[in-house]
Formats: sequence, C-alpha cells, structure tokens
Amino acid sequence: MNVRGAPVIGVAAAMGVALATIEYKKLPKKEFLKKVKEAAGSNKKHETNRFELVLGNRKNHKNRRFCPDDPPEISDLVVEEVQIMAKKMLIEIKA
Repeated sequence: MNVRGAPVIGVAAAMGVALATIEYKKLPKKEFLKKVKEAAGSNKKHETNRFELVLGNRKNHKNRRFCPDDPPEISDLVVEEVQIMAKKMLIEIKA
C-alpha cells in the first residue's frame, strides 16, 4: 500500500524529533532544548517548529499545560506523543 500526504509527512517529521530527543536526553536541559529545536528545523523566531508542535499537541490532547523539566522525561513524553500520533494516523488510513 502506498500512503502519501501531509499526515504521513507530519508523523515522519515528529518521529525525527522523537529520535533527536532520545539522542540528546543526557544533555543539560538548556542545551537539550537548543539541540532538539535545531534538529526540528526552525530557526525563525515566529515560525513554530516540529518540536513545539509535538509538545503543543500534547497540551491540547491532555487539555492541560504540562511539560517536565528533566530532558529524559521530556524525551519520554515526546516519544509517547509521537506514538499516539502514528497510531491515530494508521487508524485513519485503515478506515
């Protein structure tokens, strides 16, 4: 089956962000956030990057503002959210 389109591209990009959080999770928080945002691909002040979109999706999904302070916990949160996004996309594709 060939799957194309914005949802697939978005989930693939989010998976890249999740991999970056795993790679950099041993860094201090400030450096971790800098590296992950760079990996997410936005350097413009007014442009939302994929990392912020993943965390924003979490805020909307859980209807609360929650983000841990510890890079390993942030990484776990991002990976969990990307898994949720991927599962939702697969359900939509199968429907």
